[in-house]
Amino acid sequence: MIAVSQLSFWLGTFTIDGILFLLQPQEIPSLLNLPLASLLPLGAIFFLALVIGYLVLSGLGRRSLRMGKSVFSIPPPRVALAQIAVYATERGLEVAFSTSC
Repeated sequence: MIAVSQLSFWLGTFTIDGILFLLQPQEIPSLLNLPLASLLPLGAIFFLALVIGYLVLSGLGRRSLRMGKSVFSIPPPRVALAQIAVYATERGLEVAFSTSC
């Protein structure tokens, strides 16, 4: 139960972060000497790819994923979408209220 809650939290966070990086990419300071000028690729490739990968995994029809001795249940696509929507909304509201106070 705790693992599902944590997974949902992070999927919601990645969704909000990925959307924010796409809509308002932050410039990377030149003193970091990174090959990127902004965080747009990071948001598009990393955060949203993880969320989309989770949705694809849930849509493949497999109901469990074995990693070593552990077996994890994979929700059906409707549940996965609802899970992401609820936690993304929660994280979005949290960010909105924390910046307005």
